[in-house]
Amino acid sequence: MQYGVHHIGYLHAVGVDATAAVRSGALRRIRRGWYASPHASAEELRAAEACGSLSCISLLAEAGAFRPPDTRLHLAITSSSRPRPRELGDDVVTHWSRRARPAEYRSIRTTRIEALTQVFLCQPLELAVAVADSCLRLRLVGADALAQALAALPRRFAVVAELVDARSESGTESVTRVRLHLLGIRSDIQVEIDGVGRVDLVIDGWLLLEIDGRAWHDDPHAFQRDRDRDRAAAERGYTTLRFTYADVMHHWPRTRDSILAVRARGPLR
Repeated sequence: MQYGVHHIGYLHAVGVDATAAVRSGALRRIRRGWYASPHASAEELRAAEACGSLSCISLLAEAGAFRPPDTRLHLAITSSSRPRPRELGDDVVTHWSRRARPAEYRSIRTTRIEALTQVFLCQPLELAVAVADSCLRLRLVGADALAQALAALPRRFAVVAELVDARSESGTESVTRVRLHLLGIRSDIQVEIDGVGRVDLVIDGWLLLEIDGRAWHDDPHAFQRDRDRDRAAAERGYTTLRFTYADVMHHWPRTRDSILAVRARGPLR
């Protein structure tokens, strides 16, 4: 069994005697019809106790996708869920689910397609696109699955299909690209420049944006390599602006103003 919380219907289907498993200590009963193994995650247990299913960013982040700066637990609730109010605190977000088949609503997880649809309904556009980009890049969903997720959205989300791009290599890069798009600024993604290497985003052919992830902050070799790249870019007439996760996610107005000011100044050639 891949996950840690299971419905009795699933256990029967795979030949597990729930009563015997509880007696032996291999499983414990959470509530009627639901059982947990010792390696069940905290989010799985909370979902089961609340009579919900992991979905939206909680489900996709668990699979490895980019997670927006939203630490709340996102659960899908069906008409038959009967959620327990005491388990739904301020740190729990519920999403309505139309799941009807037993194989779906008897799972502690929604499908990734449903979760992705909920992401677009729940999160700001740039964050939702970042999640979708990472899902495609990591092959958590394919193009057909993305199309199904988008087809379930209202017509106002039609623009999303044009914004999602699996070439973005980090969530912060995706967020920056979409925010620039909303400002009317087009940026090219993952551009290869002779003598410099591949650059995250390029504006107007000369302004290079490098969006650093958290993992690089304490790596002296990466720090030196980045400075070597910046110097090589400057020698070739490019201007490089380098931003951290915090610059993009927590200080965007300042970051936006820096980009606009440098772009307005024009290339130094």
